[in-house]
Amino acid sequence: MRNLTISCPDITPTAWGIAYQRTLTDIPYAQEIFGMLGAMVGKGVPEEWEKWKYPQLTPMLEARYKMVDLLLAEHDAERVLEIAAGFSPRGMEKTKNPDTTYVEMDLLPVMLEKRRIVQTILGHIPSRLYLETGSVLEYEDLSRAALHFESGPIHVVHEGLLRYLNLEEKTTVAHTVHRLLTEHDGAWITPDVCARGMNATGALKHIVRAQNEQMLRMTGIDVRKNYFGNEQEARAFFESMGFSVERRSFDEVREKLVSPQREGLNIEQINDSIGDSAVYVMRVDH
Repeated sequence: MRNLTISCPDITPTAWGIAYQRTLTDIPYAQEIFGMLGAMVGKGVPEEWEKWKYPQLTPMLEARYKMVDLLLAEHDAERVLEIAAGFSPRGMEKTKNPDTTYVEMDLLPVMLEKRRIVQTILGHIPSRLYLETGSVLEYEDLSRAALHFESGPIHVVHEGLLRYLNLEEKTTVAHTVHRLLTEHDGAWITPDVCARGMNATGALKHIVRAQNEQMLRMTGIDVRKNYFGNEQEARAFFESMGFSVERRSFDEVREKLVSPQREGLNIEQINDSIGDSAVYVMRVDH
């Protein structure tokens, strides 16, 4: 199994680009995080990084973030484990609720930077926000992160992870999450199912193609090979891993999106960005 590093470098053009896209929304702490990432780069952001902004795809990114928030609220989730958390601001926001325990996990370089970001923005690390190092491919790392939770169901979330994993790695993650939820109960909430035909469509296909080609040149990883052939194949995969699957469309938060108005996008452009994207809410199938 290859070493998974693409989702967890210190600061990469992809992480910087996603942080930029969040500034086009009303996602909490987005402006502050993007500003800090720019400062961390040092002597100015490299010119080629501008190609990673992709404002046309922001409705999809905003929708996936808000769908995860919606589902966590619906489940009254008080114990959340965000794996491959990167520079997500969700933990800082959710731990404003004193009843919520939020654990973020990523590899060491990212968590060192994340700790600095949280400390700078909030002035402290919230007492119920835990920033753990670990790999999504290792059950021991997930289990150790879960030690921060009191008894009760755990909700495992992530955004943008699965497109970087081949089938073997997806299988490993599914096994580790299944084992964790078997022991603790709860749900796995993921908006990055990554099946062909689900994401950006229409006029935006060429942008996604360009993004994938940039990724291939930068990392040697062809994320297109990691996509499921279609959504039926994706659903069958997760069910074969022992999960029941509930599908929730990104359309549920369409009216909550602010990026289309800020970017002057029309209905067709919004539809192309969101495509047929969905969140899978998965529980252990007893």
